[in-house]
Amino acid sequence: RRWQDRLGAIRPVTPPPSESLRDVIERCGAIWRSDILPDLLEGKDVLIVGHGNTIRALMQAIDNFDEEITPELEIPPCVPLVYRFQRLPGGSQLAPVPQPSATPPLSCEFLAEEDELERAQELVRRISMARYGLAASPMRADEHGSLPGLESNA
Repeated sequence: RRWQDRLGAIRPVTPPPSESLRDVIERCGAIWRSDILPDLLEGKDVLIVGHGNTIRALMQAIDNFDEEITPELEIPPCVPLVYRFQRLPGGSQLAPVPQPSATPPLSCEFLAEEDELERAQELVRRISMARYGLAASPMRADEHGSLPGLESNA
């Protein structure tokens, strides 16, 4: 077996261990309930830094949409997003407040101009599709015809 790392180097090793999206959703949902939500209920501002499936899983926990939608979310790197919450009657629960620029099922606001966000989401979608051989690559292949980040098993 061989593994191609993100720089395109092919190494004779077993691919690194990973977790499924469902595992990430379970892990992030637990962290949302045990750590993040209590801080928000205490009135604290919370900053979360992450990417990809971690952010998708937290969005699913916050907005409570079907898991089937989660893999379809295009979360561009380096574009901050903001959730705002309101306390529900009784005071022990919060609900996300849908922002004017939010696209259902999301209630968050991406901090980017609409056209900039759409371009970034499209680029992420094209890169993801190319990574799995479902579309032409928006990135340049190396001299072996491989894209950085793809695995190649012999």
